[in-house]
Amino acid sequence: MRKFAPLLVLLAAAASPQSHAAQGEVCTSEARAPTAEQPVYPLTNELKFTCPSLGAVTVPEIYQKGWRVVQTWAAGAPKPDGAPASAAPYLHYVTTIEKI
Repeated sequence: MRKFAPLLVLLAAAASPQSHAAQGEVCTSEARAPTAEQPVYPLTNELKFTCPSLGAVTVPEIYQKGWRVVQTWAAGAPKPDGAPASAAPYLHYVTTIEKI
C-alpha cells in the first residue's frame, strides 16, 4: 500500500478545483471625463465593459454568460484624440473576470 500512497496524493491534487487554472480576462469601460452635470463616473449595471472573449457586456451579462467578476477599480485613461489639453482627466473602469 505504501507504494500507492504518493500516487493517490497526486491524483487527489489533480482532481481538486484549486489545482486547475481558470480562464481570466481584463475588461475596460469607455473612458470619460467628468462634467458639471456628472462629476462622478457612476459604476452601474448598465455600464458596458469591453472584454476580449465576450465583447461589450454589462456586469449582469458577464454572469449570464458563465463568468464572474473578480475585481473592479477606477483608473486614469488617456485623453482621446482631439480632446483639449486643458480637459479634465479621463477615467475608466477596469474589471477582471473569471470563467466559472
